[in-house]
Amino acid sequence: MYTRSGKTFRDRALTVVTGILVGFSAITVADAATFRVPDEAATLQAAFDSASPGDTVLVAPGVYAGDGNRDLVFFGRNLVICSEAGAEQTIIDCGGTVMDPHRAFVVTMGEDTTTVIDGFTIRNGLAPSQMIINNGQNVWYEGGGAILCYGASPKIINCRFEENWAGSTGSSSIRAGGAIFCAIGAPVIRHCVFENNGAYFSGGAIACYSASPEIFDCRFTRNMAGGFGMSFGTGGAIACRNSRTRVENSLLHENIAYFGGGIFTASPISIARCTIVGNSADSIGGGICCTDSGFTMSNSIIAFSLSGEAAGVILIGGSWPHPTLTCSNVYGNAGGDWVGAITYPNGISEDPLFCDMDGENFRLHSQSPCAPPNNQWGQLIGALDVGCTPTAVEPPVSDHAPLEGFALAENYPDPFNAATTISYSVPQRGRVTISIYNVLGQQVRTLVDGEQGPGVYTVTWDGTDDAGRAVASGVYLYRFECAGQVATRKMVLLK
Repeated sequence: MYTRSGKTFRDRALTVVTGILVGFSAITVADAATFRVPDEAATLQAAFDSASPGDTVLVAPGVYAGDGNRDLVFFGRNLVICSEAGAEQTIIDCGGTVMDPHRAFVVTMGEDTTTVIDGFTIRNGLAPSQMIINNGQNVWYEGGGAILCYGASPKIINCRFEENWAGSTGSSSIRAGGAIFCAIGAPVIRHCVFENNGAYFSGGAIACYSASPEIFDCRFTRNMAGGFGMSFGTGGAIACRNSRTRVENSLLHENIAYFGGGIFTASPISIARCTIVGNSADSIGGGICCTDSGFTMSNSIIAFSLSGEAAGVILIGGSWPHPTLTCSNVYGNAGGDWVGAITYPNGISEDPLFCDMDGENFRLHSQSPCAPPNNQWGQLIGALDVGCTPTAVEPPVSDHAPLEGFALAENYPDPFNAATTISYSVPQRGRVTISIYNVLGQQVRTLVDGEQGPGVYTVTWDGTDDAGRAVASGVYLYRFECAGQVATRKMVLLK
């Protein structure tokens, strides 16, 4: 019996690993041994070399770097490698450079989902070229800055991938998967975070070629496909070719590519319960670009993509059945919400009302149309549930400090339904404008445009545009200009 960090282990049998009971079909629990790093093995690879199929390598907190702690090979043995304390405290620093590239793991000898990589931060990987025999031919792969997975189906869980890159040496025609490259396998990727990874060609975080990956409960932020002045690059977060991919319960935010800022797919993909927000493409498909693929999406949000023609979803040609979007919300994408032969019979296009988009809190306001009580399906739309409610706002009272000089007060009430009042102070006579804008920067209504003298004023907005038409629920900005000064505040219209 052995205890560390409040977890109990047996010398020859793994009992509990970070709260997950692990079982193996090919062996009994009594047959499994645990190798502890660094107590019993100096390096990760030394523990691998000592282990037999079904064994566990248990890693203490720390930073693991240098030879023996990178380019780790399983040699076809199904092992569990897991951290004691989780990804925040257990780091594999690959230390890869253009002149000396290294990744963390090489999984290329038929390992299955009883091979588990659990609870590590993997950073600074740079994919070296790897020769693999494919259909009798030698093919050089420069994919997977952190993990190369070819002909194998490992389970990768509770990991964090940062600053990994694929495709810098230029010696391979396949330079993809900044963090993970998978081909000819069915890896399971769950509860992982991908941030600031990149690839020369495709899949800033993950690239899938002839694979069937499951990507669940993950977060992708600020990953990139394309670089070095290239005019192309596909799938800022995820790129798939000749694959059958499932992406569920995941958040994709601020990823960038030339085609498909969030996701690029040239093969069937199923997307469910995802939030895809604020991604961008230099060319087309800021959210998703699909070509020659069977594409289905349900209970998902694609919103506020920043650039690219049809920044929401775009279909380019293809002989597969037309993409189908159901019980989803596609809204506010700068280049348009969808283009191509896309069927969208059961969806909405309304502001999803995130709690704090600027603060990267993409949980939903209680009044969001994506919250179950507020849509016709009674279902959650997006990866995250309700996380905030309207805040009670006290009306102005006489003992509050009066406005003076140049000042713009918060509107009251906020959020509001029928109407809201805006108070402002003019310091000197001159032209005054107060205008309403939506989150795309489009002017919706001019409330004030004319000369006013010094003093405090109020104006009411009734939630209509300049043509008198009611505008949709959502976040709006009101802008006050006077005497060469500008002030802007935010307000929320709920209906």
